[in-house]
Amino acid sequence: MQNQIINRSFLDELLDSLAIKCKKKFRGQQNHIEIILVGGASIVANYDFRGSTLDADALMNVQEGLEKEIAEVAKEYGMPNQWLNSDFIKTRSYSTKLVQYSCYYKTFRNILDVRTIQGEYLIAMKIVSGRDYKNDLSDICGVLLESRINGIHIDELTIRKAIHELYEERENEIYASQSYDFAVQLLLRDDLQELMNSIRETELANQNDLLAAIENTQKENGED
Repeated sequence: MQNQIINRSFLDELLDSLAIKCKKKFRGQQNHIEIILVGGASIVANYDFRGSTLDADALMNVQEGLEKEIAEVAKEYGMPNQWLNSDFIKTRSYSTKLVQYSCYYKTFRNILDVRTIQGEYLIAMKIVSGRDYKNDLSDICGVLLESRINGIHIDELTIRKAIHELYEERENEIYASQSYDFAVQLLLRDDLQELMNSIRETELANQNDLLAAIENTQKENGED
């Protein structure tokens, strides 16, 4: 039962289970643990255009790690141990300002406070990632589409403001990127649903090609 997909209700169930284990870990203490969901987990929590993710990228404010508790949840639900991880802090999309621009999501068991990244800040992160073999480009399209449907106005100035606030030292480099141009062009499109579906197909094909190339390289090198 490994590699289950995580939809919104399952995400809440996993986080609730983690909160129960955190209560045991910090029994008698007044700890409040804060987790900030980013990437696919944040999209699953806040939007309907992409219903699931394979894992949850997050920032955590716990100095003493929760690896044991996360692994216990993984065992309980047949998930990979890294179902909740902070690996993204090693990527270009990480910013120390994410905490400041996160939004409240839910509190579980009066101990686990969960926040998320939404709207233009999520778009900014996806622009910086800009991978054509993940969901980055289709996610930009989806966030813009659903924001438009819900009457939330996002324009180029809004996106530039988010980029400046998260990545001030790199903003000029980001403005010159293909993924930024892509996002700006989307603002002028009326066919975001069809475009998102098309982009997602291309991303999946690119991902499959990449996985096949990695597998061939491993075979050539005699790796299992």
